[in-house]
Amino acid sequence: MCNKARLYLTLLPGLAILITGCKKDESRWRGTIEEKKGITVVNNPKEPMFSEEIMNLKEDLSIGVKEALT
Repeated sequence: MCNKARLYLTLLPGLAILITGCKKDESRWRGTIEEKKGITVVNNPKEPMFSEEIMNLKEDLSIGVKEALT
């Protein structure tokens, strides 16, 4: 194996780690937590943290029938 190939194989993993380490941290919560008169108040931002759908739930089983309010 030539010296250039060894050099590239040595530097490539380090470069990959460096590039992924510079990725913008999108998981940081941007809300605030305050204490007012002994009560903890949490203010969430209007924009969600994640723009893509993270979890999708669907009903798998339902037992019984909802009663109508009349």
